[in-house]
Amino acid sequence: MESFVSYEFSEGVATIALNDGKVNALGFAMQDAINAALDKAEADEAVVVLTGNAKAFSAGFDLAVVKAGGQNVPKMMDGGCKIGQRLLAFPRPVVLAVNNHAMAMGAILLMCADLRIGSDAGIKVQLNETALGMVLPQFVIGAAVHWCRPKGLTRKRRLPPASSTKSPPPPICSPTPKSVPRVWRRCTEPRFSPPAAA
Repeated sequence: MESFVSYEFSEGVATIALNDGKVNALGFAMQDAINAALDKAEADEAVVVLTGNAKAFSAGFDLAVVKAGGQNVPKMMDGGCKIGQRLLAFPRPVVLAVNNHAMAMGAILLMCADLRIGSDAGIKVQLNETALGMVLPQFVIGAAVHWCRPKGLTRKRRLPPASSTKSPPPPICSPTPKSVPRVWRRCTEPRFSPPAAA
């Protein structure tokens, strides 16, 4: 775990910092490290603060795995989605301290926290899967629909379009942790399923 993720526990708060020395790609080793850190936080009954390094919060999935193709691609994507689902269902509040760029699956993780705090230093938050024509998982579409409508935002501002590279608006706070189960149920409703392929 230590090579990709650091874990610090103090006064009921577990700080999990992603740091692979690069852009925190969510490949298999990083996913295993995140899950191990979340296991530890759950055992410590801790509030989780998840953050990145000086280069990125996370640039999303490991492109080397994507380029290689084969069965590892859906396996990696499934693992990333399970981390997002785990953050949504985590028994204690999850705070994302977004200190740098969050792209693709990194941006999706932002929608899975109880609270997110972002830097205004020109960071990029982008769901570039949509620009590439990829179909997003059902729970991601549901979460995006929820957070991108005005009543889902405490600041009454819409996020930039999913394929935009513009910086996001000032930090956006999600509902209280008590509302997370309601949001999770909403995000898994069948009406949020992607359209069937033609």
